[in-house]
Amino acid sequence: MKDYASKEERWEMICKLISKERIATQQQLLQRLEREGFKVTQATISRDIKLMGLVKTADPEGGYYYELAKQPESQTIEEAGRSKNPYLDLVTAIACARNLVVVKCLSGMAQAICAVIDSMEIEYMLGSIAGDDTILLITRDDEEALRLSDYLNSIAAK
Repeated sequence: MKDYASKEERWEMICKLISKERIATQQQLLQRLEREGFKVTQATISRDIKLMGLVKTADPEGGYYYELAKQPESQTIEEAGRSKNPYLDLVTAIACARNLVVVKCLSGMAQAICAVIDSMEIEYMLGSIAGDDTILLITRDDEEALRLSDYLNSIAAK
């Protein structure tokens, strides 16, 4: 068990779990985290869900499951990033290279931050790839990459 796993490690694992499985309750999430080696309490899970902006979504089979909140279309990316996604505060640099945007972040946080960016459903972003501390975002052309870079720079703390 990871008695002293960092919040970032735990949040990254939560993102991985809810993106791969339909987790319906805090108890299920707690059990899955424990199977992955994280020692957590129900109170910690409850706080993480709130801080991460997780929401329950209706399952076609009648139940509910957790997922990252989708941003309303009327909300700007800046409003969405600052109000709902504390992960973007972990970004350290953003740069453009032709139709690509490279996002650097704290070690171990790229996949979680990438999930947040993906959840924004930015129409001109074609896809993303996340490593350990680097994210590659792909757009159709140089202009869209610059636009994406500008938006992300406006909401990420550096």
